[in-house]
Amino acid sequence: MKKKIKRYFVILMTFVVVFFFIAPEFLEARGGRGGFRSFGGSRSRTFSTPSNKSVKPPVTRSTQRQTTSFGGKRLASGNEYRAKYGQPRKVSQPGQTPGVPANYRINEYGGFSNGLMMGYLMGHTSWLWFLPFHPAFYYTRPQYVENPDGTVDVYPPTFDWGKLFITLLIVGAIIYFIVRIIQRRKLSARASSQSSFS
Repeated sequence: MKKKIKRYFVILMTFVVVFFFIAPEFLEARGGRGGFRSFGGSRSRTFSTPSNKSVKPPVTRSTQRQTTSFGGKRLASGNEYRAKYGQPRKVSQPGQTPGVPANYRINEYGGFSNGLMMGYLMGHTSWLWFLPFHPAFYYTRPQYVENPDGTVDVYPPTFDWGKLFITLLIVGAIIYFIVRIIQRRKLSARASSQSSFS
C-alpha cells in the first residue's frame, strides 16, 4: 500500500512540475479579455503616421509600457543581436508594416523565427505556441531595443536550448515512471500466478 502511495505521489509531482513549467508561459500571453496579447499591446493605441516618413511619432508613457509589457528581452543595443546572428535581410522602417505600432522598426532575418516575431507583433498567436508539443514553445519572445528618438528596433525570437533540455528531462522522467509501473505490475502478476499454482 505504501509503495502505491509513493508511486502515485511521484507521478502527481511530475505533472505538477510540468504544469508550473507551462502555465506561466500560457498565462503571461493571455490578455485581460481572454485573448492573446501582441508584443506591443493593443493595436488600438498605435500612432497614425503622416505621409512624410521623416516625422517621428511622439514618445509617450503609454508607448513605453506597451513596448515592455509583453515580456520580450530588452537589449542594450542592436549590435548585441547582430554580433550573434549577423545583419538582417530586411529592415522595415517605422510606419511601413501594417498592424504593428508605428514606432517599431522590424529587423527581419527570415525563417521560422521571423514568422513567430510577426505573429507576436500582430497578435496572431495560438495557445498551441505555449505547449511543449509545438516548435514555438522552444523559442524566446521577440527581442527589442528602445532608441532615444522613440523608435523601437524589434528582432526575431531565438531558440531556447535551456527550455528544450528541461522539457526532455521532464518527459524522460514521466516515461521512466510509466515503464517502472508497468514492470512492477508484470512482476506482481507473475508472483501471484506462481503462488496460486504452488
